[in-house]
Amino acid sequence: MMDMNQDSDEHLLPALEDIDLRRSASELIGWMHEETRRDHGIVFHDIISAAMQVSVDMSWPAIRALAQKVRDEGPVEMRGWRFAAAPLPDPWQIGLTAERDDASGGWLYNCVIHPDLNETGLEQRKEMLASMEADGVPFGEVMVKRLRAEKDLRATRPELFTPPDECRRVRHFWVLPYIHNGGLPEIVEDKYSHADLRGTVGQTNFNENFVAGSIVSVRPAFSLAVDLKDDANPPDIPVSSTVSDAPAALEAMELLTAALRYTGISEIAEARTTSLAGTRYSFIGEKEDMLGDSVGAAAAFRSKGLVGSLVGRSCMDLWTAAIGADFTHRRDVFARMIAMLEANGHVSRETEYDCNDLNDLTYLERRDETGGVVWMRTQNGLYRIDFEDDPLTSSPRRLVLSAQHRPVGADDFDYDRDPHAPVLPSDRGFLGRLHWHDEEERFVVNYSGAFSNRTVKDVNGILGAISTVSWSLVQDYGDVADPPTP
Repeated sequence: MMDMNQDSDEHLLPALEDIDLRRSASELIGWMHEETRRDHGIVFHDIISAAMQVSVDMSWPAIRALAQKVRDEGPVEMRGWRFAAAPLPDPWQIGLTAERDDASGGWLYNCVIHPDLNETGLEQRKEMLASMEADGVPFGEVMVKRLRAEKDLRATRPELFTPPDECRRVRHFWVLPYIHNGGLPEIVEDKYSHADLRGTVGQTNFNENFVAGSIVSVRPAFSLAVDLKDDANPPDIPVSSTVSDAPAALEAMELLTAALRYTGISEIAEARTTSLAGTRYSFIGEKEDMLGDSVGAAAAFRSKGLVGSLVGRSCMDLWTAAIGADFTHRRDVFARMIAMLEANGHVSRETEYDCNDLNDLTYLERRDETGGVVWMRTQNGLYRIDFEDDPLTSSPRRLVLSAQHRPVGADDFDYDRDPHAPVLPSDRGFLGRLHWHDEEERFVVNYSGAFSNRTVKDVNGILGAISTVSWSLVQDYGDVADPPTP
């Protein structure tokens, strides 16, 4: 059981083997509906970040082994994907690319190897440190100079180092979309321009803190090096993972997991996960963040140190729960907004309500007495909310969320869609369909749109627009009583 009453913002999770995945997920869903001061739509980001950290800590020796296999033995073909060695110019990096047979773009997985000095190199380091100590160089400066000197020596005196394939640790792991013969993976097509990533595979700065277009960046814990795998008391591990595009990261890592299992190399990660089951991770954040982190960590551990379907299912379940919770918290606000738009004549595009320095334009289009469409145009897109009211309470009972994005080169959005025609899950821009559950007194998601960074941003955009427009209506027209009853 996790301590939720800690004063510090830093939380220490139980050992991986002791985290109850189902209980953590249940607690998180309950917390979403209790906590109304914040939106919960980004909780999946905590889940995936934690899953990435645990997975890379457990599986980097397997990832490195797969990269060595395709380098030494040639590409691996698997279900329409081709895994091949990445032509990286730095010998201290080893990576592989995953590219579809139709060459529509791919993923790059890159391991930056931590260089180990050999005996001769260690002797030279001792002499250098002794010389600086004799000269009275401050300790902090000594460390900086040592690191810089050894970085230069990797290029000028490689004979002082253990060969890269024999080094014990990987100090950084990256995942990036990249362009080769085709385009980008569809899930990131709307996020990056081709110019950003055209030279990805040939870049030499993967050991820097930032790589353009990276979607996953993890620094594996040094204290979990291979030579410590039998440590009975592994140390507590702070999380260092950075995930910039959680849905894309999930897709890319699930594909890598499939390749590891296909080649049998996943056994390396599975054995390492078993031996490190007592590892504990520390996370910084609030109660909800810690619950999300515990779900991600437990899901990766239960998947034997890999990002498999369990991580994806956990993430999707909690993403849809978060949507339901956020719209539950806004149910009355949304009903009040509809009433104020109608009462003040904002019932067509010609009479739309503007606020937030003309950044938000909104109007109501009634279908009948108990339903209609709210159009919300923001800087991020044009959102459509189809609603059906409860005839007894005049609060929304069903919601269908969708989004349109301004076509490249167009002056305006497309308003031509018939408000009387239903928005279907198969329609482009569909985000989700929700219905009110009377017994639980909350919105439940029936269908959700494709899990992508664009979908996440659009749902959060709708939530933000509802809050902004509702607040502005009250400022402009004064407060109103509860929505009128029939």
